[in-house]
Amino acid sequence: MAEIRITNLIKRFGDVYAVRDLNLTINDGEFLVLLGPSGCGKTTTLRSIAGLERQTEGDIFIGPRLVNDLRPGDRDIAMVFQFYALYPHLTAFDNIAFPLRAQRIPIPEIEQRVRAVAAQLRIEHLLNRRPRQLSGGEQQRVALGRAMVRRPQVFLMDEPLTNLDAALRADMRTELKHLQHELATTMVYVTHDQVEAMSMSHRIVVMNLGVLQQIGTPLDVYRRPATLFVAGFIGSPPMRLIDGELADDAFIDPSGIFRLKLNAPTVARIREHGATKLVFGIRPEEITIAQETPPDLIGIVALREPLGDETIYDLQIGTQLLQLRAAPTLRLNLGDQVPLKIDQQALRIFDRQSEQAIV
Repeated sequence: MAEIRITNLIKRFGDVYAVRDLNLTINDGEFLVLLGPSGCGKTTTLRSIAGLERQTEGDIFIGPRLVNDLRPGDRDIAMVFQFYALYPHLTAFDNIAFPLRAQRIPIPEIEQRVRAVAAQLRIEHLLNRRPRQLSGGEQQRVALGRAMVRRPQVFLMDEPLTNLDAALRADMRTELKHLQHELATTMVYVTHDQVEAMSMSHRIVVMNLGVLQQIGTPLDVYRRPATLFVAGFIGSPPMRLIDGELADDAFIDPSGIFRLKLNAPTVARIREHGATKLVFGIRPEEITIAQETPPDLIGIVALREPLGDETIYDLQIGTQLLQLRAAPTLRLNLGDQVPLKIDQQALRIFDRQSEQAIV
Protein backbone atom coordinates (compact mmCIF):
# COMPACT_ATOMS: atom_id res chain seq x y z
CA MET A 1 0.00 0.00 0.00
CA ALA A 2 1.21 3.52 -0.74
CA GLU A 3 0.23 7.16 -0.89
CA ILE A 4 0.46 8.83 -4.31
CA ARG A 5 1.50 12.48 -4.58
CA ILE A 6 1.26 14.44 -7.80
CA THR A 7 2.77 17.92 -7.81
CA ASN A 8 2.45 20.53 -10.57
CA LEU A 9 1.78 17.88 -13.21
CA ILE A 10 1.60 19.17 -16.77
CA LYS A 11 1.22 17.00 -19.85
CA ARG A 12 1.28 18.51 -23.33
CA PHE A 13 0.93 16.88 -26.71
CA GLY A 14 2.51 19.51 -28.94
CA ASP A 15 0.61 22.72 -28.18
CA VAL A 16 -2.35 20.89 -26.65
CA TYR A 17 -2.58 20.63 -22.87
CA ALA A 18 -3.95 17.27 -21.72
CA VAL A 19 -3.32 18.05 -18.02
CA ARG A 20 -2.72 21.52 -16.56
CA ASP A 21 -0.85 22.03 -13.30
CA LEU A 22 -2.44 19.15 -11.38
CA ASN A 23 -1.73 18.86 -7.65
CA LEU A 24 -3.24 15.83 -5.96
CA THR A 25 -2.61 13.56 -2.98
CA ILE A 26 -4.19 10.09 -3.01
CA ASN A 27 -4.18 8.62 0.47
CA ASP A 28 -2.81 5.23 1.39
CA GLY A 29 -5.62 2.67 1.01
CA GLU A 30 -8.00 5.14 -0.67
CA PHE A 31 -10.39 4.38 -3.54
CA LEU A 32 -10.16 7.54 -5.65
CA VAL A 33 -12.07 8.05 -8.88
CA LEU A 34 -10.99 10.38 -11.68
CA LEU A 35 -14.25 11.50 -13.30
CA GLY A 36 -14.96 13.62 -16.33
CA PRO A 37 -16.00 13.63 -20.00
CA SER A 38 -13.84 12.32 -22.83
CA GLY A 39 -10.75 14.46 -23.32
CA CYS A 40 -10.71 15.86 -19.78
CA GLY A 41 -7.26 14.46 -18.91
CA LYS A 42 -8.25 11.67 -16.52
CA THR A 43 -6.70 8.79 -18.52
CA THR A 44 -3.57 10.81 -19.25
CA THR A 45 -3.20 11.38 -15.49
CA LEU A 46 -3.60 7.65 -14.84
CA ARG A 47 -1.10 6.73 -17.54
CA SER A 48 1.37 9.24 -16.13
CA ILE A 49 1.12 7.58 -12.70
CA ALA A 50 1.68 4.22 -14.39
CA GLY A 51 4.67 5.46 -16.38
CA LEU A 52 2.99 4.79 -19.72
CA GLU A 53 3.13 8.53 -20.44
CA ARG A 54 6.04 10.77 -19.51
CA GLN A 55 4.79 14.03 -17.98
CA THR A 56 6.01 17.27 -19.54
CA GLU A 57 6.54 18.88 -16.13
CA GLY A 58 5.93 18.00 -12.49
CA ASP A 59 6.66 15.13 -10.12
CA ILE A 60 4.95 11.87 -9.19
CA PHE A 61 5.66 10.06 -5.92
CA ILE A 62 4.44 6.55 -5.08
CA GLY A 63 5.07 6.14 -1.39
CA PRO A 64 8.35 7.89 -0.58
CA ARG A 65 9.83 7.23 -4.06
CA LEU A 66 10.01 9.78 -6.85
CA VAL A 67 9.03 7.66 -9.85
CA ASN A 68 9.48 10.15 -12.71
CA ASP A 69 12.31 8.15 -14.25
CA LEU A 70 11.17 4.64 -13.30
CA ARG A 71 9.82 2.22 -15.89
CA PRO A 72 6.22 0.99 -15.40
CA GLY A 73 7.51 -2.41 -14.26
CA ASP A 74 9.59 -0.82 -11.50
CA ARG A 75 6.78 1.27 -9.98
CA ASP A 76 5.07 -1.60 -8.12
CA ILE A 77 1.69 -0.88 -9.69
CA ALA A 78 -0.86 -3.08 -11.46
CA MET A 79 -3.13 -1.77 -14.20
CA VAL A 80 -6.48 -3.03 -15.47
CA PHE A 81 -7.54 -1.72 -18.87
CA GLN A 82 -10.89 -1.16 -20.55
CA PHE A 83 -9.98 -3.99 -22.92
CA TYR A 84 -8.93 -6.96 -20.83
CA ALA A 85 -5.81 -7.76 -22.88
CA LEU A 86 -5.84 -11.45 -21.93
CA TYR A 87 -3.57 -13.84 -23.78
CA PRO A 88 -6.02 -15.86 -25.93
CA HIS A 89 -3.84 -19.00 -26.08
CA LEU A 90 -3.44 -19.23 -22.28
CA THR A 91 -5.91 -20.56 -19.75
CA ALA A 92 -7.34 -18.30 -17.06
CA PHE A 93 -4.86 -19.85 -14.60
CA ASP A 94 -1.91 -19.08 -16.87
CA ASN A 95 -3.13 -15.54 -17.55
CA ILE A 96 -3.31 -14.82 -13.83
CA ALA A 97 0.03 -16.52 -13.19
CA PHE A 98 1.84 -14.73 -16.02
CA PRO A 99 3.31 -11.80 -14.01
CA LEU A 100 4.49 -14.17 -11.26
CA ARG A 101 6.30 -16.39 -13.76
CA ALA A 102 7.92 -13.28 -15.25
CA GLN A 103 9.25 -12.54 -11.73
CA ARG A 104 10.49 -16.15 -11.42
CA ILE A 105 8.37 -16.86 -8.34
CA PRO A 106 8.63 -20.51 -7.23
CA ILE A 107 5.97 -22.77 -8.74
CA PRO A 108 4.33 -23.81 -5.42
CA GLU A 109 3.90 -20.15 -4.44
CA ILE A 110 2.44 -19.33 -7.87
CA GLU A 111 -0.10 -22.14 -7.45
CA GLN A 112 -1.05 -20.94 -3.98
CA ARG A 113 -1.37 -17.26 -4.94
CA VAL A 114 -3.35 -17.87 -8.14
CA ARG A 115 -5.84 -20.13 -6.38
CA ALA A 116 -6.20 -17.69 -3.47
CA VAL A 117 -6.99 -14.83 -5.85
CA ALA A 118 -9.37 -17.02 -7.88
CA ALA A 119 -11.23 -17.88 -4.67
CA GLN A 120 -11.59 -14.18 -3.82
CA LEU A 121 -13.01 -13.49 -7.28
CA ARG A 122 -15.12 -16.67 -7.31
CA ILE A 123 -13.57 -18.01 -10.54
CA GLU A 124 -11.89 -21.21 -9.24
CA HIS A 125 -14.06 -23.28 -11.58
CA LEU A 126 -12.92 -21.26 -14.61
CA LEU A 127 -9.15 -21.60 -14.24
CA ASN A 128 -8.80 -24.23 -16.98
CA ARG A 129 -10.78 -22.27 -19.57
CA ARG A 130 -9.36 -19.98 -22.24
CA PRO A 131 -10.63 -16.39 -22.71
CA ARG A 132 -12.89 -17.29 -25.66
CA GLN A 133 -14.76 -19.69 -23.36
CA LEU A 134 -15.46 -16.94 -20.81
CA SER A 135 -18.16 -14.28 -20.66
CA GLY A 136 -17.26 -10.59 -20.51
CA GLY A 137 -17.67 -10.51 -16.74
CA GLU A 138 -15.56 -13.64 -16.29
CA GLN A 139 -12.81 -12.20 -18.48
CA GLN A 140 -12.90 -9.05 -16.38
CA ARG A 141 -12.43 -11.09 -13.21
CA VAL A 142 -9.44 -12.86 -14.78
CA ALA A 143 -7.92 -9.47 -15.69
CA LEU A 144 -8.49 -8.31 -12.11
CA GLY A 145 -6.94 -11.51 -10.81
CA ARG A 146 -3.84 -10.97 -12.94
CA ALA A 147 -3.46 -7.52 -11.34
CA MET A 148 -4.23 -8.69 -7.79
CA VAL A 149 -1.88 -11.66 -7.79
CA ARG A 150 1.15 -9.38 -7.91
CA ARG A 151 0.15 -7.73 -4.60
CA PRO A 152 1.11 -4.27 -5.84
CA GLN A 153 1.20 -1.07 -3.81
CA VAL A 154 -1.29 0.60 -6.18
CA PHE A 155 -4.08 -0.54 -8.51
CA LEU A 156 -4.79 1.62 -11.56
CA MET A 157 -8.04 0.99 -13.45
CA ASP A 158 -8.93 2.61 -16.76
CA GLU A 159 -12.71 2.30 -17.33
CA PRO A 160 -12.65 -1.46 -16.68
CA LEU A 161 -16.45 -1.91 -16.68
CA THR A 162 -17.31 0.03 -19.85
CA ASN A 163 -17.73 -3.04 -22.06
CA LEU A 164 -20.07 -4.93 -19.70
CA ASP A 165 -23.85 -4.92 -19.92
CA ALA A 166 -25.81 -2.82 -17.40
CA ALA A 167 -26.74 -5.63 -14.98
CA LEU A 168 -23.23 -7.08 -14.89
CA ARG A 169 -21.73 -3.60 -14.52
CA ALA A 170 -23.84 -3.05 -11.39
CA ASP A 171 -22.70 -6.39 -9.94
CA MET A 172 -19.05 -5.66 -10.71
CA ARG A 173 -19.29 -2.21 -9.06
CA THR A 174 -20.33 -3.92 -5.84
CA GLU A 175 -17.61 -6.55 -6.15
CA LEU A 176 -14.87 -4.01 -6.83
CA LYS A 177 -15.88 -1.88 -3.87
CA HIS A 178 -15.93 -4.96 -1.61
CA LEU A 179 -12.61 -6.13 -3.02
CA GLN A 180 -10.91 -2.78 -2.41
CA HIS A 181 -12.22 -2.78 1.16
CA GLU A 182 -10.82 -6.29 1.72
CA LEU A 183 -7.42 -5.55 0.17
CA ALA A 184 -7.15 -2.04 1.69
CA THR A 185 -4.93 -1.13 -1.27
CA THR A 186 -4.69 2.29 -2.92
CA MET A 187 -6.87 2.25 -6.01
CA VAL A 188 -7.17 4.93 -8.72
CA TYR A 189 -10.12 4.38 -11.03
CA VAL A 190 -10.91 6.31 -14.22
CA THR A 191 -14.47 6.62 -15.52
CA HIS A 192 -16.88 8.97 -17.29
CA ASP A 193 -19.82 7.27 -15.54
CA GLN A 194 -20.94 9.30 -12.55
CA VAL A 195 -22.92 6.37 -11.12
CA GLU A 196 -19.68 4.37 -10.86
CA ALA A 197 -17.92 7.34 -9.28
CA MET A 198 -20.67 8.10 -6.75
CA SER A 199 -21.26 4.50 -5.70
CA MET A 200 -17.67 3.24 -5.44
CA SER A 201 -15.29 5.99 -4.39
CA HIS A 202 -14.03 7.43 -1.13
CA ARG A 203 -13.33 10.66 -3.00
CA ILE A 204 -13.99 11.93 -6.53
CA VAL A 205 -11.71 14.13 -8.62
CA VAL A 206 -13.77 15.93 -11.27
CA MET A 207 -11.72 17.09 -14.28
CA ASN A 208 -12.51 19.12 -17.38
CA LEU A 209 -10.19 20.26 -20.17
CA GLY A 210 -7.18 19.05 -18.20
CA VAL A 211 -8.04 21.12 -15.11
CA LEU A 212 -9.05 19.77 -11.70
CA GLN A 213 -12.50 21.25 -11.04
CA GLN A 214 -13.24 19.80 -7.61
CA ILE A 215 -12.15 17.05 -5.25
CA GLY A 216 -14.30 15.71 -2.42
CA THR A 217 -16.48 12.91 -1.16
CA PRO A 218 -19.35 11.88 -3.44
CA LEU A 219 -21.83 13.70 -1.18
CA ASP A 220 -19.71 16.88 -1.11
CA VAL A 221 -19.37 16.98 -4.88
CA TYR A 222 -23.10 16.36 -5.34
CA ARG A 223 -24.38 18.78 -2.71
CA ARG A 224 -21.75 21.51 -2.95
CA PRO A 225 -20.46 21.76 -6.54
CA ALA A 226 -17.58 24.24 -6.66
CA THR A 227 -17.99 25.23 -10.32
CA LEU A 228 -20.66 25.47 -12.98
CA PHE A 229 -19.11 22.51 -14.80
CA VAL A 230 -19.41 20.23 -11.74
CA ALA A 231 -22.97 21.42 -11.12
CA GLY A 232 -24.03 20.52 -14.65
CA PHE A 233 -22.04 17.29 -14.89
CA ILE A 234 -22.92 15.58 -11.60
CA GLY A 235 -26.45 14.33 -11.00
CA SER A 236 -29.20 12.58 -12.95
CA PRO A 237 -31.28 14.44 -13.91
CA PRO A 238 -28.62 17.18 -13.86
CA MET A 239 -28.94 20.39 -11.88
CA ARG A 240 -31.04 23.03 -13.67
CA LEU A 241 -28.94 26.15 -14.31
CA ILE A 242 -30.57 29.50 -15.12
CA ASP A 243 -28.81 32.76 -16.01
CA GLY A 244 -29.96 35.95 -14.35
CA GLU A 245 -29.14 38.72 -11.90
CA LEU A 246 -30.00 40.06 -8.46
CA ALA A 247 -32.67 42.77 -8.31
CA ASP A 248 -34.75 43.85 -5.30
CA ASP A 249 -33.43 40.89 -3.26
CA ALA A 250 -34.69 38.43 -5.88
CA PHE A 251 -33.07 36.33 -8.59
CA ILE A 252 -34.56 37.35 -11.95
CA ASP A 253 -33.93 35.79 -15.36
CA PRO A 254 -33.55 37.98 -18.49
CA SER A 255 -37.26 37.69 -19.34
CA GLY A 256 -38.29 38.86 -15.87
CA ILE A 257 -40.89 36.06 -15.64
CA PHE A 258 -38.71 33.73 -13.56
CA ARG A 259 -38.45 35.66 -10.29
CA LEU A 260 -37.41 34.01 -7.00
CA LYS A 261 -37.27 35.95 -3.74
CA LEU A 262 -34.02 35.07 -1.91
CA ASN A 263 -33.47 34.91 1.82
CA ALA A 264 -31.34 37.53 3.56
CA PRO A 265 -28.15 35.42 4.05
CA THR A 266 -28.11 34.50 0.35
CA VAL A 267 -28.58 38.12 -0.73
CA ALA A 268 -25.79 39.21 1.63
CA ARG A 269 -23.37 36.63 0.17
CA ILE A 270 -24.11 37.75 -3.39
CA ARG A 271 -23.68 41.44 -2.54
CA GLU A 272 -20.47 40.69 -0.65
CA HIS A 273 -19.09 38.83 -3.66
CA GLY A 274 -20.01 41.66 -6.02
CA ALA A 275 -20.99 39.53 -9.03
CA THR A 276 -23.53 41.07 -11.39
CA LYS A 277 -24.15 38.16 -13.78
CA LEU A 278 -25.38 35.13 -11.86
CA VAL A 279 -26.42 31.53 -12.48
CA PHE A 280 -29.11 29.92 -10.32
CA GLY A 281 -28.90 26.15 -9.77
CA ILE A 282 -31.36 23.72 -8.17
CA ARG A 283 -31.85 19.94 -8.24
CA PRO A 284 -35.23 18.21 -8.77
CA GLU A 285 -35.42 16.81 -5.22
CA GLU A 286 -34.97 20.32 -3.76
CA ILE A 287 -38.27 21.50 -5.24
CA THR A 288 -41.59 20.53 -3.65
CA ILE A 289 -45.23 21.39 -4.17
CA ALA A 290 -46.03 24.38 -1.96
CA GLN A 291 -48.62 23.92 0.74
CA GLU A 292 -48.57 27.55 1.92
CA THR A 293 -49.35 30.73 0.00
CA PRO A 294 -47.92 32.55 -1.73
CA PRO A 295 -45.66 29.93 -3.36
CA ASP A 296 -42.09 30.73 -4.41
CA LEU A 297 -42.89 30.03 -8.07
CA ILE A 298 -45.70 28.69 -10.23
CA GLY A 299 -44.80 26.14 -12.90
CA ILE A 300 -46.81 24.64 -15.75
CA VAL A 301 -46.42 20.90 -16.35
CA ALA A 302 -44.71 20.51 -19.73
CA LEU A 303 -43.58 16.89 -19.58
CA ARG A 304 -44.11 13.82 -17.39
CA GLU A 305 -41.48 11.07 -17.25
CA PRO A 306 -42.62 7.99 -15.24
CA LEU A 307 -39.64 5.94 -14.04
CA GLY A 308 -41.43 3.35 -11.91
CA ASP A 309 -40.19 4.26 -8.45
CA GLU A 310 -40.56 7.99 -9.16
CA THR A 311 -41.86 10.45 -11.73
CA ILE A 312 -39.91 13.42 -13.08
CA TYR A 313 -41.99 16.45 -14.11
CA ASP A 314 -40.69 19.25 -16.34
CA LEU A 315 -42.23 22.52 -15.17
CA GLN A 316 -42.21 25.58 -17.41
CA ILE A 317 -41.79 29.04 -15.88
CA GLY A 318 -41.66 31.54 -18.72
CA THR A 319 -38.80 30.38 -20.93
CA GLN A 320 -37.16 28.37 -18.13
CA LEU A 321 -37.62 24.73 -17.13
CA LEU A 322 -37.33 23.26 -13.64
CA GLN A 323 -37.69 19.58 -12.79
CA LEU A 324 -39.65 18.11 -9.90
CA ARG A 325 -38.94 14.63 -8.53
CA ALA A 326 -42.20 13.14 -7.19
CA ALA A 327 -43.63 9.88 -5.88
CA PRO A 328 -45.34 7.75 -8.55
CA THR A 329 -48.62 8.17 -6.67
CA LEU A 330 -48.67 11.88 -7.53
CA ARG A 331 -50.49 12.42 -10.82
CA LEU A 332 -50.12 15.80 -12.52
CA ASN A 333 -51.52 16.41 -15.98
CA LEU A 334 -49.86 18.31 -18.82
CA GLY A 335 -50.80 21.97 -18.59
CA ASP A 336 -51.54 21.89 -14.83
CA GLN A 337 -50.36 24.89 -12.84
CA VAL A 338 -48.29 23.78 -9.85
CA PRO A 339 -47.33 26.01 -6.87
CA LEU A 340 -43.67 25.39 -5.99
CA LYS A 341 -41.57 25.69 -2.86
CA ILE A 342 -37.80 26.08 -3.32
CA ASP A 343 -35.45 24.84 -0.59
CA GLN A 344 -33.40 28.00 -0.02
CA GLN A 345 -30.83 26.07 1.99
CA ALA A 346 -30.08 23.87 -1.03
CA LEU A 347 -30.01 26.33 -3.94
CA ARG A 348 -26.68 27.34 -5.47
CA ILE A 349 -25.68 30.68 -6.96
CA PHE A 350 -22.67 30.90 -9.28
CA ASP A 351 -20.73 33.82 -10.68
CA ARG A 352 -21.25 33.62 -14.44
CA GLN A 353 -17.89 35.25 -15.22
CA SER A 354 -15.65 33.08 -12.99
CA GLU A 355 -18.04 30.08 -13.02
CA GLN A 356 -17.26 29.62 -9.31
CA ALA A 357 -19.87 29.00 -6.61
CA ILE A 358 -20.91 32.00 -4.51
CA VAL A 359 -23.62 30.27 -2.45
